[in-house]
Amino acid sequence: KQALYERTFQTYSSKTAVSLDEELSMLLDVEQSYKAAAKLVSTVDEMLKAVMDMVR
Repeated sequence: KQALYERTFQTYSSKTAVSLDEELSMLLDVEQSYKAAAKLVSTVDEMLKAVMDMVR
């Protein structure tokens, strides 16, 4: 089963010239960036709510 997976992986990589390892690594980087951006937006939202509450 593992040999079949490896052969399929190698065939796909050679035909598409795409490294699945590199793609997965980039995908994980994008995921971390997205999480960081989401947290930043959430924090800014909380800060703006706090400022608006102070103004009222």
